[in-house]
Amino acid sequence: MRTFLSRFFLVGLLGVAVFALIRLADGSSGGTVALDRIDADELVHEAFALDRPGTFAIDAAGSFEEAGSAASDTTLAATGWIVRRGDERVMWQMDPARPERGTLASVQDTLTLPAGVYDVYFASYGDPLVREPGPRDDSFRERVRAFLSQGGRAWVGDAGRWHFLLDAVDEGARAARTSGLGDPEDEDPPSDSTFVWQALSVRNHAHPETLLEVTAPAEVRIRAVTEITDGVVADVPSIVRLGTTDTVWTATGPGQWAGGSLKNRLIEETVTLAPGLYRAAFAADRSHAFSGWTANPPLVPSSWGMTVRRAANGAAVARLDPFTLDRPQIVAFECVGPNEDREATFTLPTTMDVLLLAVGEIESGSRYDYAELDRMDEDGDWDEIWEMRDDLEPAGGASKNKRAVAVLTLEPGQYRLTYETDGSHDCGGGYNSGGPTNPLWGAVLYALDPTVDVASLGVSLTQDKPSFETASSDLTLPPAERLLARIDSVGTSEDRRVRFTLDAPTEVLVVAQGEMSDESPYDYATIERVDGKEVWSMGWANTVPGGEALFHRRFEGPVALDAGTYVLRYRSDGSRDFGDFGPSSYTLWGVHVYGSEADAESAPAPPPEEGEGSEV
Repeated sequence: MRTFLSRFFLVGLLGVAVFALIRLADGSSGGTVALDRIDADELVHEAFALDRPGTFAIDAAGSFEEAGSAASDTTLAATGWIVRRGDERVMWQMDPARPERGTLASVQDTLTLPAGVYDVYFASYGDPLVREPGPRDDSFRERVRAFLSQGGRAWVGDAGRWHFLLDAVDEGARAARTSGLGDPEDEDPPSDSTFVWQALSVRNHAHPETLLEVTAPAEVRIRAVTEITDGVVADVPSIVRLGTTDTVWTATGPGQWAGGSLKNRLIEETVTLAPGLYRAAFAADRSHAFSGWTANPPLVPSSWGMTVRRAANGAAVARLDPFTLDRPQIVAFECVGPNEDREATFTLPTTMDVLLLAVGEIESGSRYDYAELDRMDEDGDWDEIWEMRDDLEPAGGASKNKRAVAVLTLEPGQYRLTYETDGSHDCGGGYNSGGPTNPLWGAVLYALDPTVDVASLGVSLTQDKPSFETASSDLTLPPAERLLARIDSVGTSEDRRVRFTLDAPTEVLVVAQGEMSDESPYDYATIERVDGKEVWSMGWANTVPGGEALFHRRFEGPVALDAGTYVLRYRSDGSRDFGDFGPSSYTLWGVHVYGSEADAESAPAPPPEEGEGSEV
């Protein structure tokens, strides 16, 4: 009996192995694209490229909104599709005839694609506009249906079955590439002569905008993908003529369906602009924008936003470069140094359109060098009306260099523009990584009306700059015969140590130079016992300015030590070091320990350093 069961078990294993080999042989275990394990309320994406035409077998499964309702004939809650990158043509999308069981539906198809780059998507947000969240009537059956379907979302239970698989059928498809293609939202903007400006992949709460200058009557073509429900535009594209309250254009009509949820709408219109300055903007609300979808996105998700192009007679339209703007400057903070607080107040007697240009250091949501604009209220308090936080653009150089351009209409009143910096990476103290492309590091406020008399605005400037007296670069060190220990010429990212021994309690003289702020030490010295206990440390409080830069600090004074063996230690960070702070940093970038003059003749030569040049 045992032998029979063993043989039966082996035969079963053999059958499983043969089945696996067959699956591998026909290619159904993998493929060019395999989107699966998809959860509800998710958009998944993968790209592939063909260097020549290729044919694929498609196996996809999604869900209808609700079986047995009108929505089941038209609306897929979970669905997949393919878009050709570049011209945004939809090459294939799920179109099942009916649900197989419940809300689940599947499609098997073949597709031949020409050479190009393709984006494969699968979305599972559904469309609340066609959903019946509650009972359709007061019947018990309808109340049970609404409860069991989680407010009309019964299709969520199909999540474990959703997939979108593309298997290569011929050699062209098998040669498809899937790496190094990036995402559509990272593509460079067009470079053709008709292109003026675009703001795409716009996220929730974002408000990108630009200035347009029109020198002769001209037409522009506007394309916007936005959210419109029952005639209400949620994410508003617009063109406003500056100097007036006129909105020259904004989305009003229903437009065309952009795919996905019925509220995704495509607007394409041609607008005539008279000579003047204009603000083109796309203002997103708090939900259902790029990467923040609350329903299935449009078939080209990255198209969410606005594009402006010249029409056939639109040569007189150009984007205005804020760095070359020829308009009166109300306030200009152009080269702000470390640890500064710049402030300017002014009074506007009439409504005025202004442009505020600011460049600073903002990284991972944290602001270090930045501008703000405030208005005084009736109680004499300052209310913030603009801050350098949203709608930032790269300013060139290091990724933390950010630029903000805002066009504002200011009502009569008193205003305050401020600009604040921390202690590093700025115009005055030097950039600790690449500086911006344009030399501006600060903020400039322009009046867009060229006739404005700035002298009449009562501009008052104040500057709170930290007191900093540059210490003499000359550093006179005691005679070398008094040295007990020394660490010199420290480079980047080093942790250097040297031991010295005192036979009796001694008040040694310590001379050290390094770099630190009032919050953190960067290059600094310590004295420790051999057991690691620290007995002295170089810090902001016990140091003075050391030379040619604000954070160059020096310690020079007595330190009382008991008899014993000590470790003199010096640590540096990964930026500026020996020789980077002027002449005094060449004289000493490290630490020296000296004995008294009386002990100089009997003092032994200082021992060599331990671990010189090591990194931590």
